[in-house]
Amino acid sequence: MVAIIGVIGPSNSGKTTLITLLVRALGGLRVGTVKHIHHPTYDFDVPGKDTWRMFMAGSALTAGTSPVMGHIALRVPLSLGKVIEAARALSVELDVLIVEGFREELCGMEGAATVATVADYACGNTIAVVERDGVDRSVEAVVAYLRSALWER
Repeated sequence: MVAIIGVIGPSNSGKTTLITLLVRALGGLRVGTVKHIHHPTYDFDVPGKDTWRMFMAGSALTAGTSPVMGHIALRVPLSLGKVIEAARALSVELDVLIVEGFREELCGMEGAATVATVADYACGNTIAVVERDGVDRSVEAVVAYLRSALWER
């Protein structure tokens, strides 16, 4: 079972920065990232864009979704058969899945934990509220939480 951590907050509140720091800090674990994209069209793999930053940070799986399209980047070679299989099942083995956005779904999701980048976004399963000057402490707290959750499985 994959541990799910959501990072929620308004635009430009440091969500992607926190996620890239978490991906790097969780080295040795199979970490995937998903970003909820509100724009109907977007570019993937554009230097500096959020999903590119997540993938370049070392994420094993990076996905972005919008109301009309989606993408997935994997760090594994894929044959056509694998691509077809992935389209049917999307069963990528991960230890941790870090999700940016999807606030409503994450706040009500059993077994998920969230990190809010502003206090107004905190909900019942929020384990930390990140302040810009305390990002490093927040990364350490989330890594400790995740390692503990993974050891309990």
